[in-house]
Amino acid sequence: QKPGAQGAQAQGQTAQSVSPQEMVQRAMQARTGRNETRRTGILAGAQESDIRAGEILSDVFGRRVVFFDKAPTADDIENGFYDEATGTININVRSENVFAQIFSHELTHSIEKSRAYQNFSRAVLQQIGKTGDIAAMRKEIARIYARNGQALKSEAAIDRELVAKYVEEHLLTDEESI
Repeated sequence: QKPGAQGAQAQGQTAQSVSPQEMVQRAMQARTGRNETRRTGILAGAQESDIRAGEILSDVFGRRVVFFDKAPTADDIENGFYDEATGTININVRSENVFAQIFSHELTHSIEKSRAYQNFSRAVLQQIGKTGDIAAMRKEIARIYARNGQALKSEAAIDRELVAKYVEEHLLTDEESI
């Protein structure tokens, strides 16, 4: 997932570089973290509430959740991504999107190979078609990803992003609904 709106930075995080002392302090704290989600969250400078939510949702959904710290480029920020090879949902602490948005988007990607996903995807795309111009939305998704160096090569790839975007914005919008 790429472009965002109002999350980590609005919650008090900044995209400033971290001092060497802060990095040493985080590393020492992370050594005592009880799981990978907590350790990576501490190292990346995630908020405690996001770390706790990541730990809970990791247990509930059986997905690894890790945090990373990647600064935005001039016109792009990587909010997160799902690594299919490891079953890991990766969350960028510098994202402008809130944790729940990123998690729900990437969780949706994590179920794309399941039997139920085809029916789910079809239902979501039908709903989108009822409420908006799906062709224009597909063009916009393709344009955004191409601008950010991740060209989506098929309508199916565009639709996967469209479904995940719908889930993050309309279905699983906060930790409680997730």
